[in-house]
Amino acid sequence: MEELSKRGLVESTRLEAGTVYTLLRRLEHHGLVSSEWEETEAGPNRRVYKITPEGVTFLKSTISSLVQSKLVLDELLTYYETKLKIE
Repeated sequence: MEELSKRGLVESTRLEAGTVYTLLRRLEHHGLVSSEWEETEAGPNRRVYKITPEGVTFLKSTISSLVQSKLVLDELLTYYETKLKIE
């Protein structure tokens, strides 16, 4: 959650903590992440998630698909901007 907050992804209008933890539990169920409890000296223990090798493979595949989709969308937007004079 700290890392997501640093990147501006956890706000009331974006991702809620409950949504993130539900997603992490689903990813763990599918073997894409693993988790363990980390003991802390100050405050309650916390669950730490790590991506698994299977998760890395899935992530690479997903990013590749997103890059291809972005290329298609960029071409489509360029076409319409040119034809319709959209700014």
